[in-house]
Amino acid sequence: MTEILVATIATFGVSALISTYDGSFGVLRRLRSRVKVFECTVCTAVWIAVPIANFTGIGPIGYLFIIGGVILLERFS
Repeated sequence: MTEILVATIATFGVSALISTYDGSFGVLRRLRSRVKVFECTVCTAVWIAVPIANFTGIGPIGYLFIIGGVILLERFS
């Protein structure tokens, strides 16, 4: 349970970073202009959650829990 909570917060943080901040020298801004998926925090979280779920060993069901948690965090933040 704790692993899923930490993975959800990490996924939300990284996906919010990619989808909103410009980064050094506008690197993330240029990435968003080329890959339209990275413009939305939840859409970015779908791609970011895969390596985080694999790294923590949560598995495919935990992946769905992570995405659900990110959606809730995005909606209520």
